[in-house]
Amino acid sequence: MIKLLVSFLINFPKICEYLFKIVEAYEREALNRKRKRNIDLIDDWLQDDSTEQDPPFSLETESPFVQRSRKGNNRRDPKIRE
Repeated sequence: MIKLLVSFLINFPKICEYLFKIVEAYEREALNRKRKRNIDLIDDWLQDDSTEQDPPFSLETESPFVQRSRKGNNRRDPKIRE
């Protein structure tokens, strides 16, 4: 089947040229549609104010590795025994 198709395309090169032009046009159109759809999705996402959410991180958060200063005396009381 493939051999027959290849021999057909070799014997009729104009058909082969048109076939490749059709495939290239399809790929270009698919790429343009995908790009336009992504641009529209990004625009909608940027302009949509109804879903105000907190950012995944905040500058107010502290690193777990930073020692927090606590109020009061945190030293152990030698008089208290458990």
